[in-house]
Amino acid sequence: REELVIETLKKWAMRYLPAAVTVLKQKVRERYTKGVLSEEQMGCAARGFERSEQGEGFEVQWEAWENLRTAAGRPFPT
Repeated sequence: REELVIETLKKWAMRYLPAAVTVLKQKVRERYTKGVLSEEQMGCAARGFERSEQGEGFEVQWEAWENLRTAAGRPFPT
């Protein structure tokens, strides 16, 4: 049962996650152009961009989102 709930939540998240990744990529590009990314953010940006191109699955997109969110300087929403 737990697996069913988890998989259902992943499917729900995938309705929005690819679009959120696309928005974050643009924000990170803007911050890069302005030269305001720290060394850590540059590493996260590189991982996020690379990971986002590696497939459409939840785990791939979630990892991309996590890295790009950090690169964009956005805290985890609470």
